[in-house]
Amino acid sequence: MASIDPSEEHKWVVEIDKILNHQLEIDIETTPSISVFQVPETITSKKPEAYEPQQVGIGPIHHFLPRPYDMMEQKKLAVIQRAIKTYNIKDYNLHILDKVRKLVPKVRSCYDMFLKDDDDTLARVFAIDGVFLLILLHTYNGPTYDYLDYLKTKAYETKQSHDDFVRMAEQDEYGYLYIGRWKLHPLLRQKEFVVTMDNQIEWEKALKARTFPPPPEFEVGPKKRLVAQDVLMVENQIPFMVLKEIEETLQASPGSSSNSVNVNLSPSVFRVFCELHSPLKLCSKSQAPSSVDHLLHYMYYSIVNNVPGEPQTQEDDDSDDDDDDDDDDDDDDDDDDDDDDDDVVVDDDDDGKLPIQNNSWTEEVYEVYTFATRIPYKEIVQAYERTVSMLESFTQSKALIPSASKLHDESGFQFHSLKEDQGIQNIDRNGKEIYLPIITLNNDSDVILRNLVAYETLTANSDSFPLNEYMGLMCGLIMNKDDVNYLKSQKVITGDMRDDEVVKLFTAMSKSIPVVKTEEKSKLQIMIDEINEVYESGIWMKIYLLLKKLAPWLVVVLKAIGSFVESSWKIVAFMVSIVTVFVLTYQAYCDSFGCDKKTVTLLPYVFS
Repeated sequence: MASIDPSEEHKWVVEIDKILNHQLEIDIETTPSISVFQVPETITSKKPEAYEPQQVGIGPIHHFLPRPYDMMEQKKLAVIQRAIKTYNIKDYNLHILDKVRKLVPKVRSCYDMFLKDDDDTLARVFAIDGVFLLILLHTYNGPTYDYLDYLKTKAYETKQSHDDFVRMAEQDEYGYLYIGRWKLHPLLRQKEFVVTMDNQIEWEKALKARTFPPPPEFEVGPKKRLVAQDVLMVENQIPFMVLKEIEETLQASPGSSSNSVNVNLSPSVFRVFCELHSPLKLCSKSQAPSSVDHLLHYMYYSIVNNVPGEPQTQEDDDSDDDDDDDDDDDDDDDDDDDDDDDDVVVDDDDDGKLPIQNNSWTEEVYEVYTFATRIPYKEIVQAYERTVSMLESFTQSKALIPSASKLHDESGFQFHSLKEDQGIQNIDRNGKEIYLPIITLNNDSDVILRNLVAYETLTANSDSFPLNEYMGLMCGLIMNKDDVNYLKSQKVITGDMRDDEVVKLFTAMSKSIPVVKTEEKSKLQIMIDEINEVYESGIWMKIYLLLKKLAPWLVVVLKAIGSFVESSWKIVAFMVSIVTVFVLTYQAYCDSFGCDKKTVTLLPYVFS
């Protein structure tokens, strides 16, 4: 049984009593729910560096991580120093640290682990990291804040012009006839104007600001993406209540601008940052969450809830005609098979030769058989080992769905990108037309996608895992550069990531997506089943699936016989020749329809 060091027992008792007493002061009804999680090893094992910050540690879990601490701690302190001077804060301990310290007992409840640090240490961690994150977000929002100030200035100018017009009209004998023609929007009737990111759309409507220049985009370079991917990790989150408390303190300070647009911090402070770094489009501002736990929660919610009021209209396709064409092709294949059966020729010689067919394929099989009984023991063993390895790999490979290029080239499926206001819940199929949301891939997308998937897995309290299902679909669709090229041509994939990097991202992530079970199949799962059914309806796919079922039995037989290889190498040679028939059949399929990887030739010396 694990226990603490006897010399540390008294210290632990004092500290745990202190923490408990502080937490008992919290009203149980206002205790926040768990929102910051440790990612289990079952998720992180394939790529642990994607879940552990490399540049900056935020919050108590990773603040003291050696590498990020050495790199960023002095920069964080410099940010706080500038903030204190900018906002003219006289006493850092009184204005920021003490207020954050009061939140610590409540913030502890946000973590799914026991935070061993005492309240004073945690208060400093949250204060330092909270100010750093806020300043980072405000840097991203800088152009937007300038635009909001511009709207506010226009609002005062419009109000002033209206008041001047009213005064002039009142001095005119018939001026009363004109006063009613200029009606002010309710927002412009207020004494003071508060223009924020939350009410930006309303102010634009009030000022009829459709022609106003939009705020310039914030430029994001490689270094900023390295920091951003760390800030968006599951374990690297700071509860929003901490950021809100710090922001209110800064805004109430003597150095705060009276025209500031950051009063009453809301989740919209995350908007620009998430728009620039999210691989998937966010929901509209009107649909954005008004209450969130932290930055990653805002991004996840905005992605999953990107659903328009009206679904995209799609033109009907002659899918029935396409299916009929597939059936006709299958019939033709069946006829060809029947014709081939008539070409069988039996050798009348009594030399033990097997009957063969009059074509090059069967001659190759026969040559493999006759040669396999004569080749040396060493080559037989090598062929045996390579055959078993290939078969095991073949039997283990099971994709959720055929790749995009296969679906397009072999079954005639067409892929299209959805509109920007449609997300993963709008994925649809109309006949052989498949509609997918736009995904933008940059250098930080791999880490961000992994943490979004992990966050959904850890927080899901329902029977729905939309992001997990979407990523599983994309991992099946993207197997090689041909798939990426095709999806890029259809505007489904955008961004700066190279084709080979995109392939690497999805093939690696396919091994990290956790298996989630639902009581009933989702709409997307049903759609995938329907696509697979159409794809597998062809005659060649039926043969391929049959071979797939036979392969595990061949592995069992080969391994059993392999135990007698020292004394029975001719039997193994015979089995290798049989398996070669299977392999050549598989090779024939690959030659006709293409495979994800080129089949390794089992006996390269046979045909040399």
